[in-house]
Amino acid sequence: MATQNLERSLLTTVETAKKIGYTIQHTRLLIRRHKLPAQKVGRDWLILESDLHAYVDEARRVRGADALMQSLEKRKTLERGGR
Repeated sequence: MATQNLERSLLTTVETAKKIGYTIQHTRLLIRRHKLPAQKVGRDWLILESDLHAYVDEARRVRGADALMQSLEKRKTLERGGR
């Protein structure tokens, strides 16, 4: 039973790319850069679904912080009379 649950929680790079809307190449790049944990099995990379969710949550958090910083920088520029 535990093996079946583990198998269901493992995703290929193709499945992962589809779930997050990235290309397969970009998904592999994330793996090579160690931003998305994966395990190589034969010639394939397998990603735990929980690791994918953690990556997505972190990416959203970082993007949200980046958007906030850009907004603050833009506001400062406008306050100084810039464009």
